[in-house]
Amino acid sequence: MLSKRDRILEAAEKIVVLNGFDGLSMQLIAKEAGISAGTIYLHFTCKDDLIISLREKVITTISQKVLGGIKSENSSWDNYRIVWFNILTLAKERNADQLSFEQYLKIPGTSDEKSNEYEKLLFSPLYDLYQKAIIKGEVIDVGINYLIALSLESAVALARYLRRDAIEYDAIQLNEICRLSWRAICVNK
Repeated sequence: MLSKRDRILEAAEKIVVLNGFDGLSMQLIAKEAGISAGTIYLHFTCKDDLIISLREKVITTISQKVLGGIKSENSSWDNYRIVWFNILTLAKERNADQLSFEQYLKIPGTSDEKSNEYEKLLFSPLYDLYQKAIIKGEVIDVGINYLIALSLESAVALARYLRRDAIEYDAIQLNEICRLSWRAICVNK
């Protein structure tokens, strides 16, 4: 059974999915969570505090799904491929009660310094993957954020197309695109 705090966060997430942030009120959250509005303030100092906690909950879930399956004993390529396809899998998931990554980006405050540091911490295994590949001389050393942009953004873009059913999931083509996106950052192409 969920704690009251978790019920509040789940209720808030569900309301945002259905109505957007403009439709988020403490009264609606309380009703959805089955508690009184005053109870919310026992767990969150204000609406902004609740939104920060919601943002952290959502990005934690996303990071676990994106990084699931990577292992230190895997090759850089194997871990990269796992992450790349996890991004596509995440896009195919349709849960009416959970925010998508696109919706996460619209949460107020997702680009402040504290949020960026929290995301870096959550995604540290991804940064480690690229750092190890740089040290081994497998990929170019232009900075990890640039490497992510050059390589994983293709998966993010394809994920948006898949989510909107603008393209079909073609395993053969997607495997080739994944391989090409890795090769784009490799030292020896």
